[in-house]
Amino acid sequence: MAEGQIHGGAQFILGMALSEEIIRDKAGYVKNGTLSKYHVLNSQDMPYVKTLLIESEDEKAPYGLKSVGEISAVAPAPAVLNAINHALGTNITDYPATPERIIEEIMKINKEQK
Repeated sequence: MAEGQIHGGAQFILGMALSEEIIRDKAGYVKNGTLSKYHVLNSQDMPYVKTLLIESEDEKAPYGLKSVGEISAVAPAPAVLNAINHALGTNITDYPATPERIIEEIMKINKEQK
């Protein structure tokens, strides 16, 4: 169950980092309000995630328990943006890093270099 929580947290945050964005028209209406237009990552979109569980107790918590799913939702999104920026020389700071946004950043760099 703990591995499922970790995978779910990673899937949630990677979706935020790469694809999930509410798009509105000029009047403010949502243009991608259905699941056919709003891409949520599914299992086919996910990379292999290897989990390593190290058990320890928290003496101050009830029954010594700790949460696990939230932790996996912290590092992946900034790590993905950092990898994209490092590989391409871009400076993307907003989520999601969609292909369109990445291409736009690359074009900015190309214009600046001319």
